[in-house]
Amino acid sequence: MRACLLLVFGFSPTALFGQNAARTAYIKNLIDQSVNPGELPAGYGSIMVGYLDQFGTVYKGYGQPTVDGTVALNEKTVFGIGSLTKLFAATLLGVANTKGLDLATPVLSLLPSGVTIPASANRYDITLLETADHHAGLPKNEGHLYNSLSDLYNDYAADPITCTPSTQELIHDCGCCDSVYMGLLGLQPTCGTGVANPVYSCPTHPPTKGPAGWVYSNLGFEVMGNAVAAWLGYPDWNTANLKEITQPLGMPDTIPLESFTPSQVSRAAKHCDPKTRATNANCQLLDWLPVGNPGGGLFSTASDLLKFVAYNAYGATDPAAASLAAALPVIHKRYESYPQGGQELGWQSTTLVTGEVEHWKDGSDGPFNTWVGYMAGPLTRMVVLLDTSGSLNVDLGKMGSSILIGAGPSISSVATANGPAEVAQNTWVAIKGSNLVPSNAAAPGVDWSSAPEFASGQMPTQIGNVSVTVDGKPAFVDFYCSAVTSSICASDQINILTPLDSATGPVKVVVTNQGVSSAPFTVNMQAAEPAFLRFDATHVVATHLDGSLLGPGYSTPAKPGESIVAYAVGFGLPSAGVTNGSSTQSGALSPVPQCQIGGSAAAVAFAGLISPGLFQFNLTVPATVTGNATLVCTSNGVSTPQGAVIVVQ
Repeated sequence: MRACLLLVFGFSPTALFGQNAARTAYIKNLIDQSVNPGELPAGYGSIMVGYLDQFGTVYKGYGQPTVDGTVALNEKTVFGIGSLTKLFAATLLGVANTKGLDLATPVLSLLPSGVTIPASANRYDITLLETADHHAGLPKNEGHLYNSLSDLYNDYAADPITCTPSTQELIHDCGCCDSVYMGLLGLQPTCGTGVANPVYSCPTHPPTKGPAGWVYSNLGFEVMGNAVAAWLGYPDWNTANLKEITQPLGMPDTIPLESFTPSQVSRAAKHCDPKTRATNANCQLLDWLPVGNPGGGLFSTASDLLKFVAYNAYGATDPAAASLAAALPVIHKRYESYPQGGQELGWQSTTLVTGEVEHWKDGSDGPFNTWVGYMAGPLTRMVVLLDTSGSLNVDLGKMGSSILIGAGPSISSVATANGPAEVAQNTWVAIKGSNLVPSNAAAPGVDWSSAPEFASGQMPTQIGNVSVTVDGKPAFVDFYCSAVTSSICASDQINILTPLDSATGPVKVVVTNQGVSSAPFTVNMQAAEPAFLRFDATHVVATHLDGSLLGPGYSTPAKPGESIVAYAVGFGLPSAGVTNGSSTQSGALSPVPQCQIGGSAAAVAFAGLISPGLFQFNLTVPATVTGNATLVCTSNGVSTPQGAVIVVQ
């Protein structure tokens, strides 16, 4: 009979995605748990979180973006995004690639003709790709702060990089003081003590390979972004970013500080204002180039950044821009490695405990820290975090990953097999949704046939690292299949037998997939929820007394007056009761259910459990019934659903 059970659970649920309000409440609670505001360091300022999946958008903020509290904290509050700007520079490179710019192009070939590189330098072979995946061998930072593009290109061309005493070091150390970079050369950095004693000699390194050669380089992105903008024919990087990316994506608040409108000034965290940038130390950020800074000069909002991450995750733009859509496969190809995973164009990737790939990027400048991440798949979800914690070591990456993981498995429906969207104890139930099971599950599905628990007379509460609780009690997992690999499951599906539980009313169903639990899904628990199993939309799973299948097609119909056997679920417990979790269940129902076939009373010779959760009914077809006759049985005032048919001929 188990083969029949696997087939009949493929019914269409009565409602899909009907618990959006509960989903929103769950996400807000998940954000609370991940941010854990009670443990944030004193003086952290503010944190703004944006979350998006196909169920909707959730925003939640903590604290105040300014000490005086005059700037409202919401999805429109403007924050500096630091190195998230690199994602826009990488996107511009992807767009340029769709228009003919080869990623293997040497950066030197795109620099102005007046820029020269000494013969001893290591920059001749550095490609655009190597700057975009942090394997160019360039120092993390430049030697001084820039006043013009000429400064930028000359610093890129200089070998060694020098830190000049005449330049105020507001934010950056000299690039050669980066210990990771110097480690590639087998050297220990000898760094000066500020502008009075700078380091004057900083040799460069040839392009590198692999995670050990990953050297995060602001300098590389600053040069690459401006060079690509010039190749595209734009007068500066900021114009290229506006025309090619933020404007087509509908991101009006993603701009450099020097472009702020009065509206953006009024919504700016830390009171950032281009008019007061020289006196407001909070806003002396990485945007000193007159054309913005593709390595870290942009500001943005949670609302804008969710649009940008959604473009990356969903692959669609509104309004559509052909070059942006075509750029995504270029951007999100894994080109190189960093110590924890894969390096794409600007983005980094890592595999989480769900088995899913998380694409992410963080940023920091002055008082602002940022993090964005997303996971694509049956349940695509994305997170944006912006804060004003400065150097207080608030771990946005840990928060973001925790939210993405916790929001993973998502239940869309829970219903009795071939019955309504309600459940009862000791009843076969189908759970459907997204990310409920491993995405690499075998195409035919995974079942409990080889579970070791059967050797001791028990049913398994977990198979393949998938488990379910109903009202906080472990359910018995019989089967699951993945929409990614299965042709029989339109969505991820888990078939369970509910545990013994006398509770009635709303209860919570939770799926745990590889250690990650879903949001609780509320379903109504009844004392009984009877339903006849069906092998298609209408026909009852039934046999003749000799065991041959009863029905249309390859089976044979019943005859008037014939005794038949039909199978059902959800009729409650037999009079003798059963043991929770036992792989052997039996016992007659008392009182005996009242049944009708084709509207006429059908004698019931036996009605009871024959195996876990499976009821057998021995019925006599009324002598006057022919054709497609409906089968309905009533037990303790509860009837099986209409539409179950026995073919009589």
